[in-house]
Amino acid sequence: MAKLKIYCLQHVAEEGLGCIDYWAQARGHTVTFCKLYEPNYVFPAIESFDWLIILGGPMHVDDTDKHPWLKPEKAFIEQAIKKNKVVFGFCLGAQLIAQILGANVYNMPQPELGWHSVTCTPLANQHEAFNIFPESFIGFHWHYQMFDLPKHGQLIMSSEACKHQAFIYGKRTIAFQFHPEVTQMGVAEFLANDENKNKSAELKDALVENEMHIAAMHEIMRKFLNKINEML
Repeated sequence: MAKLKIYCLQHVAEEGLGCIDYWAQARGHTVTFCKLYEPNYVFPAIESFDWLIILGGPMHVDDTDKHPWLKPEKAFIEQAIKKNKVVFGFCLGAQLIAQILGANVYNMPQPELGWHSVTCTPLANQHEAFNIFPESFIGFHWHYQMFDLPKHGQLIMSSEACKHQAFIYGKRTIAFQFHPEVTQMGVAEFLANDENKNKSAELKDALVENEMHIAAMHEIMRKFLNKINEML
């Protein structure tokens, strides 16, 4: 299997690639980060990478006054999609993809935080890679916004609080609102750095479930990424 050049757009230091980094290192793929929160970031030539991964962050997709890099980032993501690169988005990354494809991104009535059930659609069950996910499973969520399904986007996963948890656009653009990549350290970072200070005893108790859920999700993601690499 060919070695991949993976380019990652990172919005805050505390949200990294998680288990995707473990997978990439184990298989000898090259991972390069564009740290948008640092000055003098530079986007590479589209031809220089195989996969683009857009990570999460606490900002809204329209926070261009606070984060002026959002505007050129959107243009770069749009170019990658048009050039038929493999593009993954997680949380904020998924919201950016949805907006670029013409969908609305807006605040949720109540945020979705912690471990909650995710259900796959019939389309996921028929898909060669997404059928690796169980029909229903527990995923980690930490988001205050959600998106509508873009035109020509195909819904892959839903949850009770957020109908559009994951979608695929064409064959090579994949968006996850939740965090299948999260590690145990990553969960602790979400709790410590949440701008809205959601540190209730109930939420902390729920996060004790980390180890069991994370191990299961990492195994699913390993198989999923292998299959996507084979297919695309």
